[in-house]
Amino acid sequence: MRRALPALLLSAALLAGCSAPGGSGQSSSSQAEGSQSSSSAQDSGTVQVHTDWSVLENGAETLSTIWNRWYDDYTDHLIPRKDYGTLLPFAGAQVVLHPPEGEAEDSSYVSSNCLYGLMTQEGTVVMDPVCTSIYRVSYLADMGDTVSLPVLVLEKGDKDQGAAVSGTLLALAAADGSWCTDFAYWGCAASPTAILAGGKDGMDLLAPQTGEVVKEWSWTELGIETADSVPWFTGDAYSSVQWIGDRFFLGCYGANGDTARFLDPMTGEVTTSSAQDWYNTLDEMFRSAPQTWWDAKANGDGTYTLTMGDESHTIPAPLDMGDALPYVAGGDRVIFEDGQGAFAITDLAGKVILPKREGTLAVLQNDWEGSGAWLAVRLEGETLWLIYNWDGTLVSSVPGATDSLCSTSGSLVEVRSDSMASYYRPEDGICVLRVYFGLSG
Repeated sequence: MRRALPALLLSAALLAGCSAPGGSGQSSSSQAEGSQSSSSAQDSGTVQVHTDWSVLENGAETLSTIWNRWYDDYTDHLIPRKDYGTLLPFAGAQVVLHPPEGEAEDSSYVSSNCLYGLMTQEGTVVMDPVCTSIYRVSYLADMGDTVSLPVLVLEKGDKDQGAAVSGTLLALAAADGSWCTDFAYWGCAASPTAILAGGKDGMDLLAPQTGEVVKEWSWTELGIETADSVPWFTGDAYSSVQWIGDRFFLGCYGANGDTARFLDPMTGEVTTSSAQDWYNTLDEMFRSAPQTWWDAKANGDGTYTLTMGDESHTIPAPLDMGDALPYVAGGDRVIFEDGQGAFAITDLAGKVILPKREGTLAVLQNDWEGSGAWLAVRLEGETLWLIYNWDGTLVSSVPGATDSLCSTSGSLVEVRSDSMASYYRPEDGICVLRVYFGLSG
């Protein structure tokens, strides 16, 4: 669900298929006709979401809309409460992106994307789809693993207030919705002990537990002339290389970009080094990092050897792989895909978890609270997604379409096609939310 919204959103046309707003905790199916628009969205000047009932008039769709609201009215921001439980993103609207005003209409510039809202794990909507992306704040641990914090990033496009390059504007929120900032930042980065969020005027240090701004600095105080030059926002530096120990990399400055600047967020001290020393430090960090992936090698006799560090396994392939190589998912599941639509899964000892099938395979994993690991299979020519547990036992099946994709949103399985998104409990296949995006054009 990442990343920033491009500048093309300047003339976006929004299409949503959310069901008619009902009372809190109530479900409604798509039976109404016509189209409604939200005046609160229009007043905000950010997005305008339309409910288009005509998508269902021809009867082509047979699955009912499932839509439960926490609040009776359209809600375009997260209202902090302490009784939501863990919140999950859902795709609830479709946005069509057109060229910026004044540029020639060119079909190559026209594309579509989804907008996202927030729901409880039971599928109750607490924020309508207004965000271009929703994801967890994370940092890179010493072993190379990505560690997520219980803090959400809510992104949307704003050509006036967003970052100069991407137009991205974001808010931070507790994963349980107990606190939320305003949409005031251009980017954020985390470490095990701090969350830094920066915007047009400067940078804030936030407490992950409460969202409280513990410290704040203007860009001038950090020795930076303007936020437009911070590589954190321009895309010239990424979160995986922003932290060295307890210091945060602010960028390289000076007439020739030869001075690297760093912030210690605990003390507020700004230090510098030569840019070359910084690059050398990065090179050494990457060279000395432990291997965190499995290398695969074909042995020419139908077996493959998987190696990570000092650990190695040689296992037979359950299908003809041709020139393809297997890979390891979830730490201990070996995925064999021949590139021609056939796949199978074993463990690292070679035990078959799923025998050879033809169709589409999705390995479902999520490190959010209450989430598990699942295997989803849609057989060739079928629409149902078969949900297996990590040991290969079939636990449920959920409807999809021949063009649908299967992934996760926290503890729920997401099935998405061009026209709709559905969210299911994997253990029993119960749908808690189903949204139609509407008609394009």
